[in-house]
Amino acid sequence: MKLKNAGVGLLALGLVTGCAPSSPAWAAGLPQETTGTAPDCGQAVLAPPFDFARPVVIGEIHGTEQSRSFIVSMVCTAVSQGRDVTLALEMPQDAVEDALASRIDDTTFWRMRYPDGRASVAMRAMLSDLEILSDTGRLKIIGFGSEDGSSDAVYAQRIQAGVRQGDALIVLVGSYHARRPTPGDAGETLTTALGDVVNVRVANSSPGSAWVCTPECGVHELAGAAGPLPLAFSPVRAANGFDYFFVVQTFTPSEPF
Repeated sequence: MKLKNAGVGLLALGLVTGCAPSSPAWAAGLPQETTGTAPDCGQAVLAPPFDFARPVVIGEIHGTEQSRSFIVSMVCTAVSQGRDVTLALEMPQDAVEDALASRIDDTTFWRMRYPDGRASVAMRAMLSDLEILSDTGRLKIIGFGSEDGSSDAVYAQRIQAGVRQGDALIVLVGSYHARRPTPGDAGETLTTALGDVVNVRVANSSPGSAWVCTPECGVHELAGAAGPLPLAFSPVRAANGFDYFFVVQTFTPSEPF
């Protein structure tokens, strides 16, 4: 299945000559906190309270629309700062390659037996959004996950082996793996295995829903998690297990591809 033809990716990112960038429907809930437009990118550029000198580990709720827009914006923010980027995703490497080549069959990750939200329509569309930037060489996309799961130490080894020297590293993974252990929460996570990183949780202000497996797979309601925090990056207490929350208004579900 081909997700985009010539020009469709540009439309999705607001790169239409003579037209002002507009907020696409899938960006619902993403704050309009922008500082311009990134080269070769076109998506809104954020103003994070950190640079990309350290790896940035982003924890998501799988199976939502909002991660797509946020990750595209984060990649474009780094590019606008003159950085090339390695984006590491919680899926097998061949799933990344299949998506960028528009391949799909019933044996791939995109038809996984346990559709936990990682192989969602939004994630496939995100890869399509980023294909043009990847083709320029400014962005390398790697997969470090597996269908059956691996330890966070193994995930970290795969990421460290795949990142290009000198690149800003952005990692998207489930929030459980992205957190820092708190008192009473022993054990290594991907964040601790990677070492000196910034970790960010994508959090919702208002109740919403996501396609997740709990353990039944489907659309499940989610309570608001961010409390009174503003719709933007907000530093949070260490007890939350993250350096920052990035707060969106709500989560909307993205079903399996």
